[in-house]
Amino acid sequence: MACSHTQLVQTHSSDGIKKAIEKGVQFGAKAKLTPEQVLELKQRRDEGVKIKELMSTFGLSKASVYRLLSGKMQN
Repeated sequence: MACSHTQLVQTHSSDGIKKAIEKGVQFGAKAKLTPEQVLELKQRRDEGVKIKELMSTFGLSKASVYRLLSGKMQN
């Protein structure tokens, strides 16, 4: 009984996700910075601004700053 109920829930969930994607719904957290802000962050780092200052200015964690600087985070 529990197994079939779990499968039913998974099926309904995946169907709902597929429909949402077809409608253009985007999943995940929203980007904290605009593409222009990311460029500004990179420019300021190139100018020698410290990571701690960038963290406080843009309201990001150290990991997020480094991710954005490395280009691994899509925005």
